Amino acid sequence: MSMDSQLSRSCTESDLESMLLDEAMEPMALPFSLLEKITNGFAYKQEIGKGGFSEVYKAMLKNEAVAVKRLRNTYMYENEFQREVECLMKVKHKNIVRFLGYCSDTQGKMQRYNGKLVMADVQERCLCFEYVPRGSLDEYIGDASGGLQWTTRFRIIKEICEGIHSLHDINIMHLDLKPSNILIDDNLTPKITDFGLSRSFEEMQTRVVASKMFGTLGYLAPEFTSGVITHKFDLYSLGVIIIEMLTGGKECQVIENILESWDKRMHQWQEHSYREQIRVCAEIGMECRNIDPAKRPVSMKHVMTRLHETESTEYSHELLDDCPLEHCFYPEVSESTLCWLQLTNKTDEHVVFRLMKSSGNSLLWCSVHEMYGGVPGRSSCTLIVTTEEKKLAQTSGSYIVLQSSISSDKNVMLLKDQYACTKFFEEAKELGREVHEVAIKACCTPRQREMASEPNFLKYYEILSSMDAHPTEPWIVIGCINGNVTVWNHESKTTMVGCIKFDTTKKWIVSGTADGLIHVYDCVCVTQIQKIASFKTLDSFLDVSMAIHAVKPYVLSSSMELWDGDKGWECTHKFGVYGMCKLAFNPEDTNSFAATIRHYVEVWSLDSAEPDYTLNEHSDKVKCLAFFKRGDRQYLITGSNDCTAKIWDMQKRMCIHTIEGFMSPVMYVISLPGRPYLVTCSNNDTIHVWSSVDFRLKTTVNFSGSGHVRGIVCLTGSRRVAVGQMSGISIMDIDGEE
Repeated sequence: MSMDSQLSRSCTESDLESMLLDEAMEPMALPFSLLEKITNGFAYKQEIGKGGFSEVYKAMLKNEAVAVKRLRNTYMYENEFQREVECLMKVKHKNIVRFLGYCSDTQGKMQRYNGKLVMADVQERCLCFEYVPRGSLDEYIGDASGGLQWTTRFRIIKEICEGIHSLHDINIMHLDLKPSNILIDDNLTPKITDFGLSRSFEEMQTRVVASKMFGTLGYLAPEFTSGVITHKFDLYSLGVIIIEMLTGGKECQVIENILESWDKRMHQWQEHSYREQIRVCAEIGMECRNIDPAKRPVSMKHVMTRLHETESTEYSHELLDDCPLEHCFYPEVSESTLCWLQLTNKTDEHVVFRLMKSSGNSLLWCSVHEMYGGVPGRSSCTLIVTTEEKKLAQTSGSYIVLQSSISSDKNVMLLKDQYACTKFFEEAKELGREVHEVAIKACCTPRQREMASEPNFLKYYEILSSMDAHPTEPWIVIGCINGNVTVWNHESKTTMVGCIKFDTTKKWIVSGTADGLIHVYDCVCVTQIQKIASFKTLDSFLDVSMAIHAVKPYVLSSSMELWDGDKGWECTHKFGVYGMCKLAFNPEDTNSFAATIRHYVEVWSLDSAEPDYTLNEHSDKVKCLAFFKRGDRQYLITGSNDCTAKIWDMQKRMCIHTIEGFMSPVMYVISLPGRPYLVTCSNNDTIHVWSSVDFRLKTTVNFSGSGHVRGIVCLTGSRRVAVGQMSGISIMDIDGEE
């Protein structure tokens, strides 16, 4: 058994899965037994690819998939295998398939030799990579008449170049570039793979002469016959790929013919923006395919510069398709109601938007608060717009204006308030970037009376300060800033007198008030709620918070005091000297809880005098936290004033993923039990729904036009989320198929 096998004994399936979520983790030695297990013994049905020297298998972990490449014993020698692993260990780039680990085991197996059974050493060499689900680039190559849009093709070309540039920058030559060695992920991001023929040059080395050359005819540079390898070798292969992306074939064509074929597909409004990009890509493709390496582009950096120079900032067509949906709630005739407006970004870029009243147009019946935000490429955002029907007769033909403009990720991150958004659009116009404007006619259709019995929005006349949902009953408890409380049955749309936190162990409702008091009510019958206890805590009126234990009659106040209902609400434990904490009991370990302390999180046991450990990677105050399960492991999500949310592995006690892209501090986070979703709400009243499997964004809803969000809770059934605002509650369905 090899040394790598001995070193890799401790690597488990869970460790491999954690690597997928934590990009900072380095590739590791993997035991052959693990790879054999997750590929079902390298079963034929798991095979997803086959080359001249290897087979590739899809391997299933508990929650994720990886790709395992098994090299044939007759091909690889130890030096060649070590060289490939060495190259892969150096490479880290978003356009290179991520390398997770390697296996170089020697197995003793009985084999027949000259008619006799003998013990033979069989070497097993495997490589493990991230699984890229959408096949290879050759499945997407087509001519200009169909297939991928030009913006997507250009982005793929540019990102392939970025990947090659990252290799050349660390003196690695791929030497086998072709569409089948470029994989495509769910976001249509290209990722270069297969480094079996790659070479790593020394620091000052510019060329090498190989005694044998392998590769694919049609993509191999002509100098392969002499065995001379320089960085220009990969450029030739790149040129073939670019021409294929433009025309669907490898044959060189006249550039004007390529442009003409694309003119037929482009709309007139697109020609000016993209024609120059197509021309430059065609020129680069032709130059890279020059038989003389000296006449190819100087370097990949030179190619990248030319591509960046062609990127147009003018996008004359609509960046966001808007589709008004339906009113979510129909109150009394003279009251406000909510209208849903969905924006769909069909481009590959981030789009910043602003929704506002039309200048010079008095929007008498439609009360619109200026809304702003960003919509990531190929995604949707739903805006909640407040309208008012009582003045409908006084106006007709009113308009609201939707502005939009392409932005980089960096600019999106800087838009943390309305002033920054206004400045963004002003600078965009000053710099000559197009700001697209759409006038949306604001119409109000008379309500259908029979629909009033099925609202999914509850309006009331007091300012909401906090809320909670019962885990088994269809009840939402609402606490208002003036001290009044309400329990709402969100199925029957009826209200009852009540309070603010549910304790299912004793059927109690527990509320915290601004003066630091906690009140406990008996809630056996929801129509007759009776106060049974009150006690004083050290909580400040600025940030009342508490957590309810799932099995025992414990209340943990934000001053980190533990109160026991079985002991007459005696304070039985004081944890630390902190106050103003956000708290959550661990549902998988009822003796444990987590508390936010400034910019970090402490994890405590109920019987400890000191925290068990600290989670510390946020750069600003942690505002919220929630536990969730992923497979059989427990995780924690935290939101912070640093405009990020972080995912923590509670077993490894470390951050494994950071969710970025929020435009303001993350104020609320929840998980949906039994469903693979996490929900966050940032201070600009934008709700994001994320996958708890790969932490990708599923959908966005912007509530800034209908009142400040004061809380989010998961309702019974785990499909619905209640969003509490200053003057109402909206119910969102989280559709598992979206």
